[in-house]
Amino acid sequence: MNTRIYMLDVGASAKEAGIDEEQIISWASGLSEHRQEKIKKMKFLEDKLLSLGAGVLLDLGLQEWGLSEGTAAFSYKGNGKPYLRDYPDRYFNLSHSGHLVMAAFSDHEIGCDVERVQSGKLKVAHRFFTEKEQAYLADPFLSEAERDALFVRLWTLKESVLKVTGEGMRMALNSFEITLSDPVQVSLGKEYSFLEYEMAGYRAAVCGKGEGSALSDVFFSFQKLQDVVR
Repeated sequence: MNTRIYMLDVGASAKEAGIDEEQIISWASGLSEHRQEKIKKMKFLEDKLLSLGAGVLLDLGLQEWGLSEGTAAFSYKGNGKPYLRDYPDRYFNLSHSGHLVMAAFSDHEIGCDVERVQSGKLKVAHRFFTEKEQAYLADPFLSEAERDALFVRLWTLKESVLKVTGEGMRMALNSFEITLSDPVQVSLGKEYSFLEYEMAGYRAAVCGKGEGSALSDVFFSFQKLQDVVR
């Protein structure tokens, strides 16, 4: 499975970095009109940067297939998941959280999720996680910080499954179970496999759907937005 993973840091504060709306619009000028209009309609600079980053990563990934974000034709499946209308056997997925944007590309169905580690999420776990997943978090030997990180690890793994299936929240998070083995497994079957990444204050996961094989031939890139757009 040929897989490419891109991570982009858009910066925690646009104002501190001296970035204004005019600069963001200028950087977006090479992207599709749809992306440019989406960026313009957003109220906050940080949201504009995240949308710009998503467009930039989508363009970077499509270039490896000889395509571009500005000219590729996109359509949506019945579940709302976007796909390349003229290349249905090429797959991509996007995610963002905090000031990080993530994109995954593959020749198999793929889903990705990145999340910032935050505290106070155990009530969410009781609502959306299985008993086994909650038991991981109930380990008395975990520190509060380790528990927070483990929650986000489980969350990104489960979200990546939802996104590879395209079901989103229509598929209940507790309707399937993540087993933190080596390799990580999901109760939906062996055709699903995972990649995981850990950055300062963030966790990310990628789920690939294939014929019983792990994600392989993986290219990974982590860059800062201003190094890509200048």
